[in-house]
Amino acid sequence: MDPNEVKRQRDEFLKQFAPPEGNVFGWKFSLVGLGLIVFFTVLIIYRHVKYGVPPGLEDTTLTEQPIFPPPPVADTLLTKPDSLQ
Repeated sequence: MDPNEVKRQRDEFLKQFAPPEGNVFGWKFSLVGLGLIVFFTVLIIYRHVKYGVPPGLEDTTLTEQPIFPPPPVADTLLTKPDSLQ
């Protein structure tokens, strides 16, 4: 075999193991991702300005709940008045 032919075959074989160069997904995928980021950023700003929604992760509707439920209250219709004390 010719040495140039061996080198060409070796280069073709090694080319399949080379890491990809540049953007793997292409420029269209990058533009779609950029469009989504810009869309949601504008949506967050609009909701903050128009409705007063806080832009952070804090939720103003949460209330503290007790860890343990309150003790049950005796049913006054089924118990005698002197046993409630």
